[in-house]
Amino acid sequence: MADIRIRQMVHANICVRDMEKTVPFYERLGFEKLADQVFEAGAGVWRGLGLEDNRRFRAVFMNSPGDNPPPFLDIIRCLDRPTAGDVYEALDNVGIARLCVEVADVDAVAAQGVEFVGPVSP
Repeated sequence: MADIRIRQMVHANICVRDMEKTVPFYERLGFEKLADQVFEAGAGVWRGLGLEDNRRFRAVFMNSPGDNPPPFLDIIRCLDRPTAGDVYEALDNVGIARLCVEVADVDAVAAQGVEFVGPVSP
């Protein structure tokens, strides 16, 4: 069997309850909105997301600034049967519990009111 080689990471899905709070948060961190669209029933993306075909969701795609290639954020809010569930309490829960980005000055980010869930460490 041949080794599988990933060419690049394309995007990370983040499912949210409140797009109006989430998008400004990532914009504050420096992400730029690439697109904002609603996917209707029959859009052809459902099986890949593990959702029924008759669902609707809004997706906002965001990238770090400049001419950077992927990866980008694919922020989703389900509309028909709204987003449900609880946020991850800690990193020892199953699933993706955090997103790591590099900034020029983490203290300056904190000074702008960005809340950290744990201490900053190298």
